[in-house]
Amino acid sequence: MKRIGILSLQKVYNFGASLQLFALQLKLKEFKFKTEIIDLKKKDKKLQAFKNIFGSTGIIIYYIYNQLNTFRRYLINVFMFRDPFLKKLKSAKSKFDEFESSYLTYSKPICSLSKLNNRYNKIIVGSDQVLNPTLRYDNQPFLLESIDSNIEKYTYAASMGIPKIPDALVDRYNEALARFTSISVREIEGLTKLKDSKGNFVSQHIDPTFLFCKDEWISKLNLRLKECKPYILSYTLGNEAPESLKICKEINKQTGFEVIQIGRNYNDINISGITTQWGVGPQEFLELILNASYMVTNSFHGISFCINFGVPFTATLLKTNNRTSRIDNILSIFNLRNRKVQSFDDFTFTENIFQIDNEQIEIIRKEEEQKSLEYLKKIFL
Repeated sequence: MKRIGILSLQKVYNFGASLQLFALQLKLKEFKFKTEIIDLKKKDKKLQAFKNIFGSTGIIIYYIYNQLNTFRRYLINVFMFRDPFLKKLKSAKSKFDEFESSYLTYSKPICSLSKLNNRYNKIIVGSDQVLNPTLRYDNQPFLLESIDSNIEKYTYAASMGIPKIPDALVDRYNEALARFTSISVREIEGLTKLKDSKGNFVSQHIDPTFLFCKDEWISKLNLRLKECKPYILSYTLGNEAPESLKICKEINKQTGFEVIQIGRNYNDINISGITTQWGVGPQEFLELILNASYMVTNSFHGISFCINFGVPFTATLLKTNNRTSRIDNILSIFNLRNRKVQSFDDFTFTENIFQIDNEQIEIIRKEEEQKSLEYLKKIFL
């Protein structure tokens, strides 16, 4: 039986990262492949910096630094009464750990990709932001530069997350990716000139989460459809929450629907007129979207699951956000560019915001799924 290794962002306590990885691995397992997610441990850049400066004693100095830093954070949390907030975050992390242990199959932990040689017939890299050079990994492992040439290398729906490859890295990316047998990307922007080992340009495919329809997601993860009062769901990354919540409150004003926010940081505590949901894991995240009457979000996978589940939404992408290309791309694929606003002033409440053409969306999703399945079958069958 062929053994396939998947290299992706893993164990990062991120809804999209966990769910796209679940979807890709499950789809490959449906092809009857023995599939593992490569459990690559991130190198500690701070530790390496201490060793570079202080030599062999840098490890001891780093240990002392870490202990002092831990104690400093403890004092801050005590004096600022943040202990309850930390417990809420710990609850969410435990649900991520439970999800991954229940639904994902990992390899044994490794610290270097050079340890993988001869373990897999093929390695597939994908999907979420694996080509992003700003990730906190040393030596950009997703380029598979240390993997033997006898192992076939592929990407599926690989995303860069930024508009273009930095000039200083163009040659490195070109050289590394030219060793891949085939390159599939999620967003074509900034990657149009890349070629695989056969001289073919990159192909574009949908995010792995679209490889399953709404009913399949419900079935495979035992998601619950609940009878509940209508609510508006808010999930915002970065510093755009205030603008998103303005939109939520405007919809609440017009409809009376409760506003529920997925809690992410200390600032989400005790916001007037908002119910904050804490301890949310990947399955709870999907259930909150599934049962929502409306969602306001700037999250790529928040938007993706709204599209897939037929939940009307507003995508909030501020003008200062320079990483909107992946969201612009998914909105364009499903002809939903009118769902994007760049500020509260761009938003106008009408009854039409609750209308979404789910039939047409499912037609597009099936077309994109078929295109992706043809690519994956060509690789592995």
